[in-house]
Amino acid sequence: IEQVLSPTMNRPFDTTNFLHVSERPLTPNLRCSVKTPLLEKKGCSMLTDYGFYFQPVVPGSMDNNGAIGNSIGGSSRSSNKVGPSGKAHVWFMDDIRAISRRYDGMKDRGLEIYLAKQHSVLLTFENTEVRERVILLVSQRISSVKSLPLPCFTDRSFVESALELWQAGELDNFEYLLCLNSAAGRSFHDLSRYPVFPWVLSNYGENDDE
Repeated sequence: IEQVLSPTMNRPFDTTNFLHVSERPLTPNLRCSVKTPLLEKKGCSMLTDYGFYFQPVVPGSMDNNGAIGNSIGGSSRSSNKVGPSGKAHVWFMDDIRAISRRYDGMKDRGLEIYLAKQHSVLLTFENTEVRERVILLVSQRISSVKSLPLPCFTDRSFVESALELWQAGELDNFEYLLCLNSAAGRSFHDLSRYPVFPWVLSNYGENDDE
């Protein structure tokens, strides 16, 4: 399959997919994949000062929510089909709310992006260096616009903040466990690292007279 797709995957990102004439690319052409629990869509991508673009090898194989499929569904602004014949997708920079580093199998090269008007999208790059470069550029861009640092769920500072909120009663147990799962590298997009939750063996909040 790699040999068949290789010529297409090596094709550079088509800049006619840009939404604005004045858009400035922040990265060169990047080989990238979008992962869901059962499928992986290969393609290329490019980060601009407006958003993160993804151009799949097979056009029209993702829906408007960034999911892999055969139809166009949803109306979320966070991911739109753009460019000639809708051959690419973009996740807008101002819709990015947080990020998390992720593993792709045994390789530390994944990035999960959390968006304002949909769930998240899981991307994998060629190596860790490319992933870290994308994180740096996205963080710098968002921080310069919003004057706030972009949260990263796998950073120690996020775990400490979640613990403080949970201890103060501002996070319930379920939300806190979601934070811990995300900080531990678990994702709903990856069946090999799917979030885990403990079994509730007893209701310790009430007295059992029986």
